[in-house]
Amino acid sequence: IEVLANLAPHELLAAATPPPEQPDPLTPLRLVFASGTTAHKQAWQEELAPALAVLLERNRSLRLDLLGHVQLPMQLLPFNHRIRCRPYASYASYLRQLSCAQIGLVVLEPGTYTDAKSAIRWMEFSLLGLASVLSPTATYAELLSPGEDVLFARGVDDWVHNVQRLIDDPDLRLCLARAAYAKALQRFQPAQADAFWQPLITGSSPALPRRRRLLVINVFFAPQSIGGATRVAQDQVLQLLQRAGDRYEVTVLLSLIHI
Repeated sequence: IEVLANLAPHELLAAATPPPEQPDPLTPLRLVFASGTTAHKQAWQEELAPALAVLLERNRSLRLDLLGHVQLPMQLLPFNHRIRCRPYASYASYLRQLSCAQIGLVVLEPGTYTDAKSAIRWMEFSLLGLASVLSPTATYAELLSPGEDVLFARGVDDWVHNVQRLIDDPDLRLCLARAAYAKALQRFQPAQADAFWQPLITGSSPALPRRRRLLVINVFFAPQSIGGATRVAQDQVLQLLQRAGDRYEVTVLLSLIHI
């Protein structure tokens, strides 16, 4: 089995922006939390939302953006004048909304399913110049270095502590953001797909009488283009078919919902 990580789609690379050289003291610091699905809401309700209530109470100029399928919980209602809630939108609009923040947040419940999730959200945050605080899933722990290109948090107190560190220390925030931008740019360029597929496509295996079969598994797929991971999977399949469609037959295994 060969595994190719999700790579940056063209829209994200076009929008990629390195972190600023210096923080802007006139711009209120903005956090962002985004969800493209209705999953992982237990950790949002029990870990991150209570931590954000503490942070918003403690930091009176702090702002928060909630993007996609995120409901405003009761404990955040007292701060709704400092919170922007944006519904699920096009990918281009979503990237513009992300880029308004300086710190990106990802909270996930521990478990086998979340450990298998890709690093898409960190990739998006990083290529748009944000620093990140994330739940330490297996994928993130394998890819990232805490204190260098990310901070990890598990539990309300941990979230409060590590987000507050980035609020209080703009130099640390920009240092993490710069390192994350460089790593994401190197790890998630489309050229990584060339290095992955080329040995498989041009290998020494004898020619087959018909196209080889590839199975792609994703929760959703076009026309159910739900979530950033779905768009990345679609882009990779399209690129493969464009480059080697005469040699490969692609089957996509997905779930079906009524839309």
